[in-house]
Amino acid sequence: MDYCQTRIQRTVPGRPTAALTISATGAAFQVVIVLTAAIGIAGNVGFSVWLLLAAVIIGLAIYGSLLMNSSNQTKVRGGSVAIMISSLLSSLIGWNFIVGSLLMFTGGFLGIAWSPTKNLAS
Repeated sequence: MDYCQTRIQRTVPGRPTAALTISATGAAFQVVIVLTAAIGIAGNVGFSVWLLLAAVIIGLAIYGSLLMNSSNQTKVRGGSVAIMISSLLSSLIGWNFIVGSLLMFTGGFLGIAWSPTKNLAS
C-alpha cells in the first residue's frame, strides 16, 4: 500500500470529512449572514420571527454537522438530511447569500452518497 494511502486512512477513520467540511463552511457563511441581517433589522417588528427562523435553521445545521461526524452510515444520512433541509429553508427565506446554502446542500448530498470504506486488509 502506498504511503499516502496509509497516511490518509490513519487521519480519516471512516468519516465523511469532505461532506462535513463543506457543510460546516456553508453553515458558517449562513451564521455570518444571519448575524449581519439581525443587526441590520434590529428595529423592525419582524425581528423576533427572523431570529426564531434563523435559530431553527442554524440549529438544524449544527445538529446535522454533529451527526455527520460519525462513522455510522445511518447517523451520517440523518445529519445530511438535516443539513439539506436547513439549506433549503435558508434559501427559501431569501437571505440573499446563496453560497452558504449551496455549500450546505452540496455537503448534505455528499453525506447521503457517502458509504464507509471497507477494510481491505482483512
